[in-house]
Amino acid sequence: MSHYLFAPRFLLLGSLLLGAGCATSANDAFGGGGNGGSEDGGGDSPTTGGGGQTGGCVAGQFTCQDGGCIPSASACSGQPDCADGSDEAPTNAACMTQGCAGQFDCGNGICIALTAVCNGFGDCVGAIDEAPVNTSCEVNNCLADEFECGSGECIYAEWECDGGFPDCSDGSDELPVNASCPPEPCEFMCDDGECLPYADWECDEGTDCSDGSDEYPVNMTCPVVVCNGLEFTCTSGQCIDGDYQCDGFDDCFDGSDEVGCVPGACTTFQFDCGDGECITGSWECDGGTPDCANGSDEAPIDPNCAPGMCTPFQFQCADGECISLAWECDGDLDCLDDSDEAPINPSCP
Repeated sequence: MSHYLFAPRFLLLGSLLLGAGCATSANDAFGGGGNGGSEDGGGDSPTTGGGGQTGGCVAGQFTCQDGGCIPSASACSGQPDCADGSDEAPTNAACMTQGCAGQFDCGNGICIALTAVCNGFGDCVGAIDEAPVNTSCEVNNCLADEFECGSGECIYAEWECDGGFPDCSDGSDELPVNASCPPEPCEFMCDDGECLPYADWECDEGTDCSDGSDEYPVNMTCPVVVCNGLEFTCTSGQCIDGDYQCDGFDDCFDGSDEVGCVPGACTTFQFDCGDGECITGSWECDGGTPDCANGSDEAPIDPNCAPGMCTPFQFQCADGECISLAWECDGDLDCLDDSDEAPINPSCP
C-alpha cells in the first residue's frame, strides 16, 4: 500500500497576545506615504508619494529613502522591498506605530496572519511565532481522526495496524513496535515459521515462502510442475527462464542454474553463432535482421531457416508448422492442427 506521509503539524493553543488598534494594511498607517518627509494621512503630500509626482514616485507608491519607488502596499510587509530597507521597521517609523488587530504581533512592528503562527515556519525575526519561543505552540498534536507516530508524525488513523509496510518512519503504527496491533493473519505456515496471509498463495506457482515451502517441489502436495522447452529445470524442480542459466546470478533457490557453467560457452538455451557469440535461442530464424554479427542465425546461412524446417527452439506441428517451444503443452491450442496439446500430443500430461 502506498501512503502519503503527513508532515508534522503545529497547532495554536490558547490565546495569543495581540497588539491593539491594528491597521489592516501597511498603507493605512501612513496613507500611502513614506519616510521622505511628512507622515500626515492626507495622501497628497508630494514628499510621501501619496499624490502628484516627486522624486519619480506617483500616487499609490512609497518613496524609499534612496529615491526608489515601491507599491505602497509593500511597505511594512515584513520583507524589505526598498533596496535600502527603508520601507520596513525600524527605519520606517510608521511601521512601529501600527497595531496588529486580528493578527500576530512580532514585536517589531511586523504583523503576520494567525494562520502563519505555529505552522512550523518562523515568519517573525527570531521565529518568535513558533515553538519553543512561542510556548502557545504544541508540537505534533494530531487531529482526532489521525494517529500520532512515536516520531511525532501524523498519519490517517486507519493506517494504524493495517498490515504491510509501516507508514510511520519509526514503524510505530505496525507490529512489532506497536504492540496494540493484532497478530498478522497466518493462513499458511511456511516450513521456516514464516506466515502467509492468504491460503491461496500455496501452490499458485509463485514462490512466496522464503524457503520455497509453498510450492512444488518442496511442497509435494502441489501439482508437479513440468518446465517447458525454453525453461531451465532446477535440481529442485523449480522452473526458470532458460536465459537465466549461467547469467551469473542464482535464480534457482538451490543455485543449480549456475552449476557447471563454462565461461564463454553457450548454454542449451542459446544459439551459438559459431564465432564465440551467443544469442537467445528463440531469436534463431525469427525472420528479422540477423542477431548474430555474422548473420548465421538467419537464412540463407542457417539451414534451419529453410521452409519446412524448425529450429531446436521451436515445436514442429504435425502439419509442419513451427511454433515456439514454450507453447507446447501450455494448455492453449497453437498449432492449426492442435498437435501441440493433449490428446494429440502424447508428451502433454
